[in-house]
Amino acid sequence: MAVRTKRTNPTLVEVAKHAGVSRSTASFVLSGRTDQRISRDTWQRVEQAAKELGYRPNAYARTLSTGVSNSILLVSDYIATTSTANSMIAGILDAAMETRKSVLLAETRGNADTEHRLIADMLSRQIDAVIYASMFTRGVELPRELRDIPLILLNCWTDITRWPSAIGSVVPAETDAGRAITELALERGYSTGIAFLGDTSKSPYNDWKPLAFAKRLEGICAVLGERGLPEPELIPVGDWTVQAGFQAVDARLSAGGGLRLLICANDQLAFGAYRALNRAGLRIGRDVGVASFDNTDIAGWLEPGLTSVTLPYYEMGKQAATILTDYLAGDDGDAEPEFAKVSIPMAIVERESL
Repeated sequence: MAVRTKRTNPTLVEVAKHAGVSRSTASFVLSGRTDQRISRDTWQRVEQAAKELGYRPNAYARTLSTGVSNSILLVSDYIATTSTANSMIAGILDAAMETRKSVLLAETRGNADTEHRLIADMLSRQIDAVIYASMFTRGVELPRELRDIPLILLNCWTDITRWPSAIGSVVPAETDAGRAITELALERGYSTGIAFLGDTSKSPYNDWKPLAFAKRLEGICAVLGERGLPEPELIPVGDWTVQAGFQAVDARLSAGGGLRLLICANDQLAFGAYRALNRAGLRIGRDVGVASFDNTDIAGWLEPGLTSVTLPYYEMGKQAATILTDYLAGDDGDAEPEFAKVSIPMAIVERESL
């Protein structure tokens, strides 16, 4: 019977000897340090030697000796398990790979107890920094465990005076998006009978959407005010589903009065609005223009196609990770960071509904 022997990992000394360099040079290369003058040829020889010998750095030992793990913790509520927002993770990973950072994910499903437990466990692994992300654009109360570690807020914000370790927040430019969609509609000739479908007050259903909706409405009202036009009629909804959109617009049409432009707070509501408008015999894009936000798959499948504003999830994730990795690579790691407040533009995808 053959005896299985335990495979040993080649040592750093063996890699250095194989590459014909000193141990310190091999260490600098394999730890990814760029603050030493090492030629490109030497760098490649060390990497090739490590590959040929099958060398694997001891990440735990390196973390203990340097205090740096080259890993970032992503704390989120639902973005990893929700198809509409998980491109944020792709953006984070792309930015992290550019600087050889690893990303660990803690998905809390919105449970505070789970959040505290996961964060405490992950921080015990010597995480360098944290991205705290939200599926929905909203204000958050950060968990106490994150008070002393560099962090950036993604798709959310908080009272930064209580969080000196926070170095920035990245959110979508909701107000600018409201302005842009209104300007486009006015260019298309929709200057009367303008309505906004979406409740901006808090609701027992949830309290996150009104924050984004209010910003979008703020941009809409700003443009109309600048043009000397009245604020839009508000068509409230109980929640933000297809059924709610249908019921609200159906009731509004039954009440009579001219409706020429309907700006919907999201695509689900717009889908419901389409059904109500079709039921009333109104031609979308001719009798009534319709525009929306989020640019989900629904927008492209509706007939006629729905003009909608895209949420820049990928760009937001990449920008958040870039800000964080740039901070970690800086020479002023002990200095109090200057808070970076970044709003990512939201592009309009024009279709036939306007």
